[in-house]
Amino acid sequence: MPEKSRNRLISSLEDRLLVVALLVLFASSILTAAMHISSSWQAPLIFLALLAVIKLVAPVDEIHEDVRYLRGVAEAVRVQRYATMESFYSDLAHAVEEASVSLDLSHIRDQPPAEFRGNRPTEYFNRVMEWTTSGSQRSVRRLISIRNQEMRQWASQLADATSQIPAFRVRVVKWDMDAPAINMAIVDGKAVFLAITGEIVERTKGLGIEDTDVAAYFTDYYNMLWNNSIDLATFLADYEPGAGAAGPQHSGPGAV
Repeated sequence: MPEKSRNRLISSLEDRLLVVALLVLFASSILTAAMHISSSWQAPLIFLALLAVIKLVAPVDEIHEDVRYLRGVAEAVRVQRYATMESFYSDLAHAVEEASVSLDLSHIRDQPPAEFRGNRPTEYFNRVMEWTTSGSQRSVRRLISIRNQEMRQWASQLADATSQIPAFRVRVVKWDMDAPAINMAIVDGKAVFLAITGEIVERTKGLGIEDTDVAAYFTDYYNMLWNNSIDLATFLADYEPGAGAAGPQHSGPGAV
């Protein structure tokens, strides 16, 4: 029998014996009172009853301690829901401002950033480029997909804009589904922002999760996509207009 199960069984037997002992002590106290036995005999019974009660109540403190621990764990993982695209990109832009080391981003969809309406998305996309060049220790990885002419044109502009920024790397991942991916932004390996696209871009909602363990899970997934993608410059160099908007076909799976 496992030690944990054995301890649980022993604890259960102790509790039952204590309950029986309390009943016996209660009956004994009634008998001593009914038979007019000296009260000096009742004192040990009361003492034993108190010991039994304390033994039964003691686990309550352990339960309270466990509850406090679970509450602390829950509060350590901060989850924020975003009902609108504006609120999502507003907080994401703020997170980028506060970042100091790394950004891992994905833009696996068929619409370039220029098609996102509103000031917040525009500010965010512009800020990413500025952030990269504002510190010597900063780096950006960005995954994109190219399946139409609009995305190819934007990818070409992105390649030109980042060609002189070694810390800003862009790769192209093959994405065969008609629906966009759940795009992500991993900030400093501590927080994850997930963009969940609705029926149209303007209905994008999102989640923000601040937790290093959760960020590590998504980083593992991001690395898998990154390792099964190709460099943007290589993609564009191999691109042949006659082959279709998606460009050359490379092995691999499948905005933030």
